[in-house]
Amino acid sequence: YIYNNRSTTDMAQQTIGLTLTDWLPLARTPAQLVDALNLVLAANSVPKAITDRIVAAIAAMPTNSTAADTERVRSAIYLVLTSPQGAVQK
Repeated sequence: YIYNNRSTTDMAQQTIGLTLTDWLPLARTPAQLVDALNLVLAANSVPKAITDRIVAAIAAMPTNSTAADTERVRSAIYLVLTSPQGAVQK
């Protein structure tokens, strides 16, 4: 999912980004999105109590545009990865 997404000639623009295309179809179904991210990013180790909170936070976000969907996916990734189980490399 990581790719070089900036100019190859302008060194100030060379960054690493994430392609979210696999996750965007799940943006409007927060429970499925969080379950999928939990599986891939945390080996399904995030407890239900925490995933329920993440789902509630994502569900409260707007769904009125593609930009909003992108922000939902980014936020879900951040929340799963920063949970105690997501932050521990196994």
